[in-house]
Amino acid sequence: MNEIIAKIEKSMDFIKARTVGDLKLIIDSSHPEGIERYRQAVIEMDAKYSSAMNDWLNWKEFEVQKEELKQTIPTPKTNLEIRRIELKMSQLETSIKTALREVLNFIQIIKNDYQN
Repeated sequence: MNEIIAKIEKSMDFIKARTVGDLKLIIDSSHPEGIERYRQAVIEMDAKYSSAMNDWLNWKEFEVQKEELKQTIPTPKTNLEIRRIELKMSQLETSIKTALREVLNFIQIIKNDYQN
């Protein structure tokens, strides 16, 4: 998992995930108490992580579909379907990277602001 996170961090320069400041503002404005802020940060982080893992499973399913199509006799229709699958995989990859960037941002918030 650490290797995956390292690869994701290297390729995240273009990702438009919400920043630490954006996420902290959302948490702080919705809960006045420290423990409630911590709990909300953990809930939000868990939801983002679950979303990333769900998208990853979908990406893997598309990967299988793509391989199945590649094993068939090439036709214009199968080639088009492979391109559609690749587009969906690309969209999922961006979604996964964005969600994991936000998970890392939530971890930073929890460690720095709500550790006590």
